Amino acid sequence: MRFIGDKLTHLREVLKLTQKDVEKLTGVKAGHISGIETGARNPRPETVKRIAEGLSVDEHYFYLQESRLPADVLPEMPPELERFIADGSNVPWLALTEKAQREGISYEALQHLIDIALEIKRT
Repeated sequence: MRFIGDKLTHLREVLKLTQKDVEKLTGVKAGHISGIETGARNPRPETVKRIAEGLSVDEHYFYLQESRLPADVLPEMPPELERFIADGSNVPWLALTEKAQREGISYEALQHLIDIALEIKRT
C-alpha cells in the first residue's frame, strides 16, 4: 500500500495547520512532510504512526482513497465541533453518548450521573 500524500495535505488544511505546525505535533521535519505530501517521499511505517498520532487520525486514513474526514461529510460544522470530532481521542465519548441515547437515557440524566461522579471524585 502506498501512502497518499494528498490525504495528509487535506487533513493539514482542514485542521488549519502549516507544515511547521505538523512538525511540532509529530516530530517529523517540515521538509519531510512536504516531500510526503507531494509524493516525492513514501514514509516508513513508524513515520506514518507519528503523523497519525500527532494529528489524531487512524493510520489507515492515509492509505485508503475512500476514507473521509468529518469535515468532508459535514462541511458546515462549527469549528469547535469539527475539532472535537477530528480528535480521535474523543471517539469513546461519542460512543458513550450514543449508547446512552440508544438506551433511552436522557441528556439530563446523563448530566446528573456526571455530577454525581464529580461529587464522589471530590470526596
